[in-house]
Amino acid sequence: MIKKISSTLPTFNAINLHEGLNILLADITEQSTEKNTRNGLGKTTFIEIINFLLGSSCNKNSIFKFPPFINHFFIMDIKLENSEVTVKHSGESANDIFVECSKETKLGKILGARDRLVLKEWTEYLGETLFNLEPSESLEHLSFRKLFPYFARNAKDGGFLDSTCYLKTKKILDIQIY
Repeated sequence: MIKKISSTLPTFNAINLHEGLNILLADITEQSTEKNTRNGLGKTTFIEIINFLLGSSCNKNSIFKFPPFINHFFIMDIKLENSEVTVKHSGESANDIFVECSKETKLGKILGARDRLVLKEWTEYLGETLFNLEPSESLEHLSFRKLFPYFARNAKDGGFLDSTCYLKTKKILDIQIY
């Protein structure tokens, strides 16, 4: 369960989550008028941050590579293996996931004396832990990054056009496998 999303970016307001349904809403203030919409307030960006922290790719066009964000960490406090884990990721070190966790957990043993995992290690761990996937050649089509977008869909990618597909350009074979 994700408990908190925060950042080293001074203008970022931390978002605390709790068990059950969490709904992101924009505040209406006394100064709000009919022309003040609730668009552009960060709901989609929140999903992109979660995806980023859970190992999505970060190419040169990613918002995390933009100058205002590249040198800042986005941080997630999450409960995995019945233990608290803190994950940090930045656009500057896009292939590294910084992790703080108990050394007694499976993740702690993978981490060893290091303070970070490479992206592939992180997503393989998430696949094993959250989807019970084991790294093997027989499961080459299944991975955490291919399954997770069903749970955090992006509207701009056509994520809500079809219940069986999170990306409007997905191949039929992939949709059937997932």
